[in-house]
Amino acid sequence: MIKTNKILCTVIASAMILSSFAGCGSKDENPVNTATFDTASIVKEEVTSSQTESSSAAETKSQKSEKKILYVTGGETVPFSAEGSENYEPTGELAKGTKLETEQEDLSAEYVLVYNPKDKTSGYVKSIYLVANESEIAKGEILVVVEDNVDLFVKADGDKNNVVRTLAKGEEVKALAKVSGDYWKVITLGDEAVGFVNMLNVIGSDKNEVDSTVSKSNGSKADKTASNSSSVNSSNGSTQVYTTENILVGGDSTGTTTNYGGTSGTASSAGSSGTVNPSTPGNVQSDSPTDNPTQTTEGSTDFSSVVAKARNNVGGNWAAALVELSQGDEIISDNDSQMQAASLIKLFIMGAIYEKYDTYKEQDSNIDSYLYSMITVSDNTAANNLVRILGSGNTDAGKNVVTSYCKTHGYNNSSMGRLLLESTINGDNYTSVGDCARFLTKVYRGELEHSDDMLNLLKQQTRTSKIPAGVPNGVETANKTGELDAVQNDAAIVFADRPYVLCVMSENVPAGSAVSAIVTLSSEVYGMVNN
Repeated sequence: MIKTNKILCTVIASAMILSSFAGCGSKDENPVNTATFDTASIVKEEVTSSQTESSSAAETKSQKSEKKILYVTGGETVPFSAEGSENYEPTGELAKGTKLETEQEDLSAEYVLVYNPKDKTSGYVKSIYLVANESEIAKGEILVVVEDNVDLFVKADGDKNNVVRTLAKGEEVKALAKVSGDYWKVITLGDEAVGFVNMLNVIGSDKNEVDSTVSKSNGSKADKTASNSSSVNSSNGSTQVYTTENILVGGDSTGTTTNYGGTSGTASSAGSSGTVNPSTPGNVQSDSPTDNPTQTTEGSTDFSSVVAKARNNVGGNWAAALVELSQGDEIISDNDSQMQAASLIKLFIMGAIYEKYDTYKEQDSNIDSYLYSMITVSDNTAANNLVRILGSGNTDAGKNVVTSYCKTHGYNNSSMGRLLLESTINGDNYTSVGDCARFLTKVYRGELEHSDDMLNLLKQQTRTSKIPAGVPNGVETANKTGELDAVQNDAAIVFADRPYVLCVMSENVPAGSAVSAIVTLSSEVYGMVNN
């Protein structure tokens, strides 16, 4: 009996000690949702819970298993990087509105580890594309700043002590989330600064009711496009806004002059008050093309007067080219000199890829996705990935392939000297209105490899605030834009009753004035060709 009592005492004492340790453990646990998502730790929690009858332990399991729900925002799709992918290299895409799970409460890191319950995969998404409230999901709209010196805040509270930087009038930003109150969460298109901007200071939000100063011409889409003052009148609550894609990072910002040799017109270096002589960089070959280039004629009186009006009204350096497709392939041009291409270089990247599409497709199965993003939304990362593919992994070699493609097809003013958003210290990307008009004419005529595929992508263009905005509603267009700090370009096929190709390039003009002038020029050319 005494022996039995000793055993019972030992058991009771052991239970009391274990109970005491269990209490200490519950106080020392990490706060809910702070742990990184880890399958092994969840399994361990489940085993621990099954081995105890304690209600507090069961509650602890429930807390630890609780997951933060997040939603994808900021665009129709965003990059997704599978676990183990090197340097977060995108391996797929997540659709806007995708519901994700995470136990990572701190979302301040650049990348967040998430779990997609729909396809049962784990991976990383940039934190800027995640919101906790489904009501904050945005489509990634491009918004244009309509006031001078607009503050971009750290938080959506308008605290002047928490300003990321100021935004210039006419600058474009991409909406990442619809935040409660009067603010958008946005990302700038150049330096990718993330912050909050008051909705009243940008066009594109439902709260803007700004009078238009744009005159309507020929019943054109210009009534949907912002004017010199970046204002617009929207009768149905929807607004079409300017779209700028390539604010150059790096390069010469000191106002000095960079000369690459040769002679040509002047161009503004991004972020610079100086000039750049945009003649052919040293790596451009000047051999005669293997096919005969389309004849270029210095502009007719009517067309030249339309271009001169833009030049006289807003200043700067202007060039334009026109091909009346029902009349043949003759290019009428006003100033066919070499100028900064900005994202017009993506036309020639696309052409080079499609010339040997099957070969490149074997190298990278994402090639179609890259092409779509590069053309329809002017995605710079997609463009650089395609250059990498052209060079079999070497971007310098890829740039040479693009330049060689231009030379071979008679685009003698076009060359690629840098990646998109790369510094201009080693060169820049150049083209001319004649080269772009010649390229689009060949696409229209079906004279290039995969012309139909290229035309289909150009027709899906989302950046339609320039040439397409100057033609009547219902007239189909296929275009590609290009922008830098002081550069506004557009090249388009207009499928009117009398179809035509129009290319316009401008330098050293404020963005708002340049876009408005291009819209007016486009409208007048439409009237001139389709009287």
